[in-house]
Amino acid sequence: ASMRYQMRSIDRIPVRALAGAGNNNGKDNIITGKGGFSNPLPAPSGKRVDEIVEFPTILRFKIVGVRDDTFVDDMEKICSKSTGRPVTAVKFRDNGKYRSVTFDLVLDAPDVFYRVYKDVGEDSRVKFMI
Repeated sequence: ASMRYQMRSIDRIPVRALAGAGNNNGKDNIITGKGGFSNPLPAPSGKRVDEIVEFPTILRFKIVGVRDDTFVDDMEKICSKSTGRPVTAVKFRDNGKYRSVTFDLVLDAPDVFYRVYKDVGEDSRVKFMI
């Protein structure tokens, strides 16, 4: 089954958004295997991000880690420093001893994508990131 995309522009940066956001048409998330979609990217193919994403772009990142009072602020600072831009669309949710935080990040180049994963992964509270 093919995924349908629509194009929109925020601050003249192309953004790929899944058509009908919020409705997964009964399909599982390509990353977690659970209902709904996260980043609207094709299924993992072994390709580098620069082969499947046009830069600059805005991508949504979800970080899950140990729940504490500074986790959201610290992740925001790390992501902002990694991208060199302010973080947009911050939201978080608590579930027991874990906290998930979701950011929309502006990425100017593929190396910024990999830098975000590297920098966030260096925090010992982080359990996973999608």
